[in-house]
Amino acid sequence: MTKPYHIFISYATEDEAYARELANSLQWLGLSVWFSPIALQIGGKLLDSINAGLMASQYGLLLLSPPYIAKKWTIYELDVLHRQHIEQDKKLLPIWHGIGKQQLDNWNPGLSGIIALQSTGARAPLPRRLPM
Repeated sequence: MTKPYHIFISYATEDEAYARELANSLQWLGLSVWFSPIALQIGGKLLDSINAGLMASQYGLLLLSPPYIAKKWTIYELDVLHRQHIEQDKKLLPIWHGIGKQQLDNWNPGLSGIIALQSTGARAPLPRRLPM
């Protein structure tokens, strides 16, 4: 691994419980995860920390949900990750969480074409392996 984090988790605060389960599952598998409740420190600068996590991660996990597509912070994270996906071939790992293809097509048609997992709603899926 050339970067300090395997995965940056981008999510809406309304989905934090599910995102936390994802982070815990990924850490259990031995992956290093940038997840804001773990990475942010008291007194730190929010935007600096997010930018550092975005730059220092190998993959971007997008927990796409109705609240996600309505928030400005998540749109910022997605813009950076999507640019890195195009310009630097960073892999995006979308999870559709209470959202469908039609909603994503209407909001961001480029994203709906990336193969995604569908959440089950209650528990986070345990990924088998990442394409390293």
